[in-house]
Amino acid sequence: MKELEKRLNGVKLRGETIKVNLALDKKGSAKPPNLPVAEVTSLDHLGHLPKLILAKGETDIKIKYISGLKVLIIFDHSRCTKEFKEDDNRWKEHLKWLSWADKIETHAEGVAWIKIVGPPLFLWGQPNFEKITKTLGKIIALFDDIPNRLDLSHVKIGILTTRRAIINEEIHISQEGKVFKLGIVEFNKNWFPFIFDPSEDYYEDSNLLENNETPVGEVAKNVNDIQITEMNEEMEEGEIWIKT
Repeated sequence: MKELEKRLNGVKLRGETIKVNLALDKKGSAKPPNLPVAEVTSLDHLGHLPKLILAKGETDIKIKYISGLKVLIIFDHSRCTKEFKEDDNRWKEHLKWLSWADKIETHAEGVAWIKIVGPPLFLWGQPNFEKITKTLGKIIALFDDIPNRLDLSHVKIGILTTRRAIINEEIHISQEGKVFKLGIVEFNKNWFPFIFDPSEDYYEDSNLLENNETPVGEVAKNVNDIQITEMNEEMEEGEIWIKT
């Protein structure tokens, strides 16, 4: 760098003598703005967040999706940003928390859409699906209409996960002396974080994940004792083995 400075300094260009200093001036360098990052309360809130924020009276604001359930919030003026962050009444209804971007890991989690293929009837129900997927992530969207579903060969679920690789695994479940094989496969879903259809009502499916009733009737039952374990020659009752 210093050698380049020596070669350029003193050179005349159109009658002017060039003066060059390639050293980084920390005091004079522009610091990127520190913007607020928020985590929404649910995937449903994420989908309707632009409309929900607008309904609260916020106008000079842009919302950009980051990853997982996190969004970037941008105002036209830094003063507006600070006021919005400090007044939690303006955002706490739809956001879990609000922090500065340099204080958190913004890309720690992502949204993945997976299929559980081949679940036996006794496993049908949200508590059991949570047991099966807990090593992969947290369920944030049961977007199948489980109580009225006619195809019981698989179930589709949206999860929040820290995994970066595509999910493609096989698990073994032992129950009542029998071993069942299930596949967990990530699939491409035509998904966009924000829904802009004004006819959509974000309250429509707000109770979806709160309903823990068994959806397949008397045949299904909750398996409370299933455990995830390493591969053994003999599987114990209620054991789950994940084969990667």
